[in-house]
Amino acid sequence: WQDRRVMLALEQLVSMTGVMVGLGVQSDIYAQYITVLPPPSPVPYQLRPGAIRPVTRCGIGWALLSQRLRRRVNAKEEDRTLHVSAATLGGQIAAVRRLGYAFSRHTWQPGVGIIAMALPRPIGGRWCAIGAAGDVPSLDAAEASIAGHLRAVTQGLDIP
Repeated sequence: WQDRRVMLALEQLVSMTGVMVGLGVQSDIYAQYITVLPPPSPVPYQLRPGAIRPVTRCGIGWALLSQRLRRRVNAKEEDRTLHVSAATLGGQIAAVRRLGYAFSRHTWQPGVGIIAMALPRPIGGRWCAIGAAGDVPSLDAAEASIAGHLRAVTQGLDIP
């Protein structure tokens, strides 16, 4: 995960957006954050490298997800209120495909969201996604700009 191009892209994204940026990979039924770069200004939440979230309940996961994993995630989730229906996940995945990025709001922590996009090719043999995290009102206001920056940095990584 020490690919210098990816680190430069993440640093560029922090500079362009002013929000926390993370790189995540699929790890079984989870999205695992491999690298997290803090924003220039302090924020009231933290995300650390190594943190995991079920792929069905986070923007990085939605950016990486394939439909067949939903059943596996739900089967391992003891709290049935956290199970994600096929219709809900299908709607989220359809939105990701339509927009080209995922936008999760309040799924990790109330008031916090992430706009995430899958990288165009595997890094180190694994599919990855990067995301820009922040408070939901700020992300809502800057959604188009952040999505444009994500597209720019991910397209810059689409080299053999």
